[in-house]
Amino acid sequence: MRVALFSDAVPPRLDGVAVTVARLVGELTARGHEVALIGPGPFDETAGASLHVRLPGFPLPSLPGLYGAAPRLGAAAKRALDQFRPEVVHALTEMPVGLAGRQYAMSRDLLFVTSAHTDYPAYLRHWGAGAAAPAMSAWMNWFHRAARVTLCPSRSYLERLRARGHRGPLRIWSRGVDAERFSPAHRSTAFRERLGASGRKIVLSVGRVVPEKRFDRLIGAFAEATRRSHDAVLVIVGVGASRRALEARAPPGVVFLGALRGHALAEAYASSDLFALASEEETFGNVVLEAMASGLPPVVPRAGALSELVNERTGALVDVSDSGAMARALGALIRDDGERAARGRAARLDALDRSWAKATDEVLSGYRFALGS
Repeated sequence: MRVALFSDAVPPRLDGVAVTVARLVGELTARGHEVALIGPGPFDETAGASLHVRLPGFPLPSLPGLYGAAPRLGAAAKRALDQFRPEVVHALTEMPVGLAGRQYAMSRDLLFVTSAHTDYPAYLRHWGAGAAAPAMSAWMNWFHRAARVTLCPSRSYLERLRARGHRGPLRIWSRGVDAERFSPAHRSTAFRERLGASGRKIVLSVGRVVPEKRFDRLIGAFAEATRRSHDAVLVIVGVGASRRALEARAPPGVVFLGALRGHALAEAYASSDLFALASEEETFGNVVLEAMASGLPPVVPRAGALSELVNERTGALVDVSDSGAMARALGALIRDDGERAARGRAARLDALDRSWAKATDEVLSGYRFALGS
C-alpha cells in the first residue's frame, strides 16, 4: 500500500506520538509499503519514508520541540501527494496537520483513517481551561466522524471515547518497545556516579514536564518517601513548560536532566532502580513500557491505560485519591531490594511480549478493516 501519514508530532520531538510515528514508518516500509510523512516545521528525515512533506511551521514557546502549522496543504504539497498517489490517508493527530490530512482525503475521495492518542479534554483541566473540555470533545468527535476507522492505543481510552459520544468504528492499535535498545544490559556505574547516587537508589521518571504529567505530585510523594532516610534520588528526564518552576522549589535529592536521546536515554533507564509516573491521564504510557523493558518496576496510578500495562507482579498500582499511597509504594520498593528485583524481572518479561511488529499488525488490520468497510 501507499500510505500518507499526517502528524503534528514528528521526530525529533520527544513524546509518545512522535516515537510511535517513527516506528510505524520503519515497520511499514520494512514490509514493502510506501510511506509519505507530512508534518510541521523542520522535522527530521525519517528512515524509510519515500516522501517528506514539511508544512510551514512556527515554534510553540510553551511546548519545546513542537511546531504549529496552518491546517491546510499548499499547492506544492498537494502536487507532491498527488504524484505519490496514496491509497490510505492516516491522520495521527486531531490538530492542524491532521486536519489538513482530513481535508486532503475528503477532497480526493481517499480512504481516511484516524488515530486518537491524546486525551485533550482531560489535559485542558490541568491547563486551567476545563470549561472548554466539552467543546474539545465535540471537536474530536467531528474530526473522527469522517474516518472509516479510528485506532486507539488502549481499551480504556477506547471506552472513554465511546462515553464522550464517539460513534464511528474503533479498534485497538497498541504500542511496542525495542527490547534490545531498552535493556538492563545498558546499566552504567559511571551514570550513577555522575549523579552522586553510589549507594543510593535511583527513582526515574521520563516525560514532558508539563502540568498534566503531575510531576508536582511525584516530587511530593518522593520527598515523603525519603523524608527520614534520604536513601534515594529522583531523576526527571524531559523538558517542558513546568520545569523551571518545579526545579526552583524541588527538595534536595531531585535532579532534572533535561532531554535525553538514543543511548543516553537507554542508559538512564537501565542505570536506575525503579520507575515512577504520577499522571492518571495516560492513554498508553510508552515510557512505562520502556522502563519495564529496562528491568525497572513501575510505580503508577491505578488509572486508565496504566492499569493495562502494570500489575502487582511487575510494579505497583496506587490510588491517586490517597495522597500517601504513592509515597508508601515508592518507599517500600526503594528499601526492599529482593522485591524490587523480582518485579523488575517480571516487568522485563512482560515487555518482551510487546513488539513494534505486533503493534504494526494491528495498524494493518485496521487498514484492512477500513478497506473492507
